[in-house]
Amino acid sequence: MFAGTAVYRADRGQTGWWQAALAAVMVAAALLANWFAELESLDALTLRYRARSVITLLVFAGAFALAMAARRRRVPRVLAWLGTISYSIYLVHYVLIQLLARC
Repeated sequence: MFAGTAVYRADRGQTGWWQAALAAVMVAAALLANWFAELESLDALTLRYRARSVITLLVFAGAFALAMAARRRRVPRVLAWLGTISYSIYLVHYVLIQLLARC
């Protein structure tokens, strides 16, 4: 929420983008520190898991950057509709699968 608020305010011109970037870096550093602490507590802080943690964080950062770059684009109506109903489908899909499996 902290990074999201910083990005929102930067997008509205209330703060600078460098402040939003700094907030995102702080959140990323906190996540990485937390992941490493969790791995250490599980006695699993190996080079392999450190690399996976960093790669995962970089993938999320890249996805976030792409989303920010495309935020002003118009979304096709069909995709907006699918986005609107997708959570409802997610909530009822298991029940539907169970009901249809009995047929």
